Amino acid sequence: MSIIDVYQVHAFSEHLHGGNPAGVCLLDSWPEDEKLRQIAQDVGPSVTAFVLDSRAGSYPLRWFTRGGREVNSFCGHATFSAAHVLLHERHANRDSLSFETVSGIRQVGQSGQYMYMTVPAWLAEECICPEVVIRSVGRQPAQCFRGPRDYLLIFNTVEEVQQLTPDYSFMGPALGHIGVIATARGGEAEIVHRFFCPGFSIAENEDQATGSAMSTLVPYWTARLGVSDFRATQLSPRGGFFLCSRQGDVITIRSNCITFLVGTLHC
Repeated sequence: MSIIDVYQVHAFSEHLHGGNPAGVCLLDSWPEDEKLRQIAQDVGPSVTAFVLDSRAGSYPLRWFTRGGREVNSFCGHATFSAAHVLLHERHANRDSLSFETVSGIRQVGQSGQYMYMTVPAWLAEECICPEVVIRSVGRQPAQCFRGPRDYLLIFNTVEEVQQLTPDYSFMGPALGHIGVIATARGGEAEIVHRFFCPGFSIAENEDQATGSAMSTLVPYWTARLGVSDFRATQLSPRGGFFLCSRQGDVITIRSNCITFLVGTLHC
């Protein structure tokens, strides 16, 4: 039996019970994948990050969902939560580090009042919105784009995004592991968005605060708004906020995390 330090963190929020909860487990070595699946299922949040606590500046990182599936693209909120644990709970004398993930090296750190993290850029191409997507969200968007993982739906007003009532019983089987981002302009340098993913193995119909959505939203909105920086607000029940910037091919998001739970696993 081994003892594993475990945390639950609320990511992309400035207050407790906001943002997106994630589990974070610090490991000395990798156990069998089946054990990681079982831990992720029992820890509880939609995704748990597993980190080899190397203390050398570069940390191998993997993500497993509540449904026991490994994430092989990118998980923003669990990565941000893992950075919070390492920088604020374990190694408070450091202000930056990097994670080794299947999506590449993710740079994270603390700068002023916010944490920051680089995210991959996922470019979406405009397309005719499939009827299956329109039926899933219950409204025709002004524009539709298809990214590497998700559909990006552009609406004309914040109210349209707020008032969406997706048919999750249809969307889940119809779209599977394809997510749907609904977004609209909220101000001069501000956007709002929601993220629907009933076919993912995270046991959530609507995600609370989705870091990976920024991989698609930032390239689109920086080009459309003609800016390099903007604020994104996720209109989920718990809410989420992101300060986003793009410099060339580098996308950086800034926000905060709150530690909710600290404990140990005996497994």
